[in-house]
Amino acid sequence: MNTQANAATSQIHTLGHFIGGKRYQGASARSGAVFNPATGQVSARVSFAPKADTDAAVAAARAQQRSQQ
Repeated sequence: MNTQANAATSQIHTLGHFIGGKRYQGASARSGAVFNPATGQVSARVSFAPKADTDAAVAAARAQQRSQQ
């Protein structure tokens, strides 16, 4: 691999979740690529959310909604 490709690869970071107003890395070790539509290159990775993370996000959203009523 050339040095430009190595530099680009080292700059790719994994995006976690935002639950209840806080950043959360997530419980899953799995992630997927995020592609730049202009170049077709991978620009980041996003953590997949297992059921526990999804349940936590829904619970936080419901609690916030109740506090706004």
